[in-house]
Formats: sequence, structure tokens, C-alpha cells
Amino acid sequence: MNATAFPRVLCVDDEPNLLAGLSNVLRKRFDVTTAGSGADGLKRIAGSDPFDVVVCDYRMPAMDGAEFLRRVREIAPGTVPLLLTGHATLDGAITAVNEGRVFRILLKPCPPEILVGAIDQAVAHGRAPVLERKRLEEEIDGLSCELQEAARLATAGRLASGFGHEINNMVTVLDGTITGIRDAAGSGAPLDPEDVAALSHVRRHLATHGKNLMRLGRPPKAGNGTADLGRCISDAVSMLRETGPLKRSNVVVETPPGDTHVALAETPLEQILLNLIKNASEAVKDVRGRVPTIRVAVAIDSAAGTATCSISDDGVGIPADRMPLLFEPYQTTKPAGSGTGLGLFVVRHIVESAGGTAAATSREGQGSTFAFTLPLVPPP
Repeated sequence: MNATAFPRVLCVDDEPNLLAGLSNVLRKRFDVTTAGSGADGLKRIAGSDPFDVVVCDYRMPAMDGAEFLRRVREIAPGTVPLLLTGHATLDGAITAVNEGRVFRILLKPCPPEILVGAIDQAVAHGRAPVLERKRLEEEIDGLSCELQEAARLATAGRLASGFGHEINNMVTVLDGTITGIRDAAGSGAPLDPEDVAALSHVRRHLATHGKNLMRLGRPPKAGNGTADLGRCISDAVSMLRETGPLKRSNVVVETPPGDTHVALAETPLEQILLNLIKNASEAVKDVRGRVPTIRVAVAIDSAAGTATCSISDDGVGIPADRMPLLFEPYQTTKPAGSGTGLGLFVVRHIVESAGGTAAATSREGQGSTFAFTLPLVPPP
């Protein structure tokens, strides 16, 4: 509905003098348009921005007020109708109310203050659903952002625990190296090259873990932004290798040469990748007798201007009856206590908010593929 300072009002009557009087009374408060017949009124409604209110006479030649308002309801259901008449029968008034959903019936002659008051009430009545819908949309957007951030922090928390384990391993190596150096120094022996190599090894790993932890903790940037899909895949795979989930899997990454910039910022894009690749690692963790494979591939559709990233595993698969609900909130195929059921819901929300799509296919006992498609953008 029109949200300008002056609500738009259409006055329809076959008496030119009455139309002129209505326009004179209303023009200080409203953006007034007039029409001399029902047919003319319908043309004006169809050929302009929506009207907040339409005020029409009941008795008009060719098309009476009840028929006119019935047709207004069909082509402009958001416009609130007022019926202005001095001759309406009870049956005619009932028809106008039932078929045209008349907000109020006003009798001629109608005092200006009553007419203006009725139009003010009609404007408020018509705009209330729009304002309420806008308020609900803003509330839903806020809740979706909070849910996305909560899921991101949950993912960060799970990965941070893996980093903690790896850092403890490095501390063990560091303790042994320090002991060796101390013993060598106490006996006057030269520094063992293996101790120097061990220190370099620990330093590299600690620097990698520190960088990854900083990445997990950074807040997402406002707006969708852009990112290089290939680099984000490489970073996500590296992070999951460092924290453990991919250590027992054969990970195959297939990306096009060069950069693949998509319409999504790094933080939410990494959140998608971490969720989907970690899910794939959990799907293959119970595979026995062979090394499971996780494949991350990117396909470019230049004609459509999109990039599709698919994450496939050869794990346990998903039961067919669970597939339709995979991307719904609080749905999970993981054992009780090991999943929130929000990861895939958040993935779909992020992808769709960037103008993309998300989908999944699976065959029980053979594996699953999760894919998301995002618009391509020129390199920054």
C-alpha cells in the first residue's frame, strides 16, 4: 500500500459538481483523483499506483456502486472501499457490503468532518496489515540472523575443541624437545638437529591453529559480499584436517583453475562448507575395511552465471523418508545428543539469502551429495 504522507483517494460519482466538492474538501489531507463513472474509475485503478481508499456513489448509470466495488475488490484487493449514497435500499446496501467488502456506508449529504474521519479510519484499516507484515518480516529477519550466528558459533565451538586437542599434542612434542635441549645444554653437547626440526614443526602448527581460530572467531561482515569459492574450500578442508574430522578420509578437491568469485562473503561461505564437509566426514566415520572418500567439486555454468559446489561421500547414506525434511529446522539424522538439527536449515537460509539454491541426493548404504549453487560475480 502507498506509504506517502498523503494517502491516495479515488472519488467516483456521475455528478461533476459533487466530485468537485469532494475534491475541494479532501485535497488538503489526501492525494485525490476523480472519475465520472464506474468504468472510468476502474481504468484509473488499473493504470496507476494503488489507491488507499475509494469513495463511490451507489447510484450510477451503467455500473452501480455495488458492482463497481465488487470489481475493485478483484483488481485492487488492498484498496479500502467507502460507499457514499442518499438512495441505497437495504438490499442494495447488503449487496455492496457482501460483494464489495465496504468498510463504511456514508449517507448524503455527508458533513466534511465525518467524511474525512471515515477516510482516515479506512486508510489506517488498509495499512495495518501491511505494517504488521513488515514488522513480522523484520522480526523474522532478525531471528534468522541470530539463528545463523548461533549455528556459526556452535560450529566454531566444535572445531575449537579439535584445535585444543591438536594444540595439546604440540605441547607434548614441545615438552619433549625442551627436555632434550636442556639435557644437551647441561652436558655441553651440541644442539640436536632433530630438536631444531621439532621446534620448527611445532611453530608451524601453532601458527596454523592460531590463524584458524582467529578465522572462526571473526564476526560476519554486513551484507552478502563476495568470496573466492576455491580458496574458501581449501581453507575449510585444511581447517577440518587440522582438527581431526578428515584425518581418516581421502579428500578429493576438484576446482576450476583460477578464482571463482561468488556472491557471498567469506564467513558465511566458510560456514556452509564447514557444515557440509563435516557432515560428510561424520557420514563416513563408521566405514570399515577401506579408506572412505569425500569429494568436493565445483562446476561453473557460464550461461547461467552460477557456480555449483557439491560435497559427496561414500558413507551410510540417508533413509528416503528423511530426505524431504533434511533442510527443515530441528531435523537430524545424527544420534541423539550429537546434532542440533539446525545446520542444514542455516545452510539453506544463507544460500537462498544470496540468491542461490541448495539441494541433496542420497542412496542409503551408498552415500550422499549435498550441493549449493551461488551466482558468480566479477573479481573485486
